[in-house]
Amino acid sequence: MQRYLHFTSLEDAARIESSGYLMKSSFIDGVYAVAVGGAAVPGVQQTKLGRTSDRSVAIVFETDVEPNFAYPEEIIWKNIDCLPIQIVDILPTEEAVKLLDDSIPYRDEDTLDIPHTIPTQLESYISALLNEADYSDVGYYEKKRGYYSAFPGMSLEDIIYRWQNNAPGTWKHPVRGETSFGAMKLLDDSMPVMIHVGELWTFREYEWTRDTARDGSANWDDIKARMSSEGWNPDSPLIFLIGRNGVSKVGEGNHRLGIARELNMTEVPVRFLFYDNVSLNQ
Repeated sequence: MQRYLHFTSLEDAARIESSGYLMKSSFIDGVYAVAVGGAAVPGVQQTKLGRTSDRSVAIVFETDVEPNFAYPEEIIWKNIDCLPIQIVDILPTEEAVKLLDDSIPYRDEDTLDIPHTIPTQLESYISALLNEADYSDVGYYEKKRGYYSAFPGMSLEDIIYRWQNNAPGTWKHPVRGETSFGAMKLLDDSMPVMIHVGELWTFREYEWTRDTARDGSANWDDIKARMSSEGWNPDSPLIFLIGRNGVSKVGEGNHRLGIARELNMTEVPVRFLFYDNVSLNQ
């Protein structure tokens, strides 16, 4: 049976071992690991984002559930809250990375030859794009809504990672099948793209609520009423700043992001700005 690694803290490893489940990511959809015999890409597998910034150990585990995506640097189980696993071992990170020796054969240019099942809805989505939609590097343009929708599998973490690191991101273009290299923008500055509210939430610069809103509760209520009836104005997307110095944040739209969550909005339009340096609380 194929074995996988999940890098985490010793404390969280004990919790995972006790529960028998690997929980989905706290900031992007899906459960993530890397295959034993896959490729070592520390920036992906030992990210500081998520529930813990401590990735000092790795759990070695098996599971009866086939993953949906099998990339050399990352294995992904989509649309589940928790993955039942059987832990084989818990290793220090420096020992675990020795198991990432790129020994698994590739099925194609960027997919490991291990059993995995691409979700049916993703296959249908890509087919529709090929036949009907205008697409960019990250999504397809919805003329009625006035902004781009991201391809499934492309996450906020990928956009951040590609700008901040001189290595490939975790995302592979589902239509063209290519993965670009080098520190770069995954999308154009001026192009708003739909991003999941849950992914943006941990990057708020200010945790505004109705009671603490900068312009008062009445203004909060006015914005909420307008967004409830009209949605998020696509002409005024949330502004997200990414710095090569490792700092990323919601620069403009913290109030509206809080309101969007109250209204149970799933996605909001985001415009990305790319800088060498970004500071918090400025």
